[in-house]
Amino acid sequence: MVFYPPAWVPKLPFDPPDSIPISEFMLNEKYGRHSLSTSKPPFTCGLTGAEYSALEVRERVDHLARALAEELSWKPNQGTEWDKVAGVFSVNTVCCMKSMEHASAHILPSAPTDGIPATRLTP
Repeated sequence: MVFYPPAWVPKLPFDPPDSIPISEFMLNEKYGRHSLSTSKPPFTCGLTGAEYSALEVRERVDHLARALAEELSWKPNQGTEWDKVAGVFSVNTVCCMKSMEHASAHILPSAPTDGIPATRLTP
């Protein structure tokens, strides 16, 4: 189903891409977003005050996607997106909130580049 904005909403200065996941649109400056390095932290824990910068969120999303791909034996170019759906029951914290909603749309080759074992990632 296609949704259209109300008439009073101004037209965007560009046409948003419709061939990429929303997570790629949000975490990649290539599509017109504000610089990740100068963005304010997108998530702050209301109890502890813990924050992750936009760059940290992008890195954590990437690591989680790699870990899930390895753990579930998902390959980037094998099977369909319907074969790569995961349900996650988790505490609602800044550590996992954004990463979880994005991970299944962002499956990459399984070995993280920073040497962290893919299945032993911690918040």
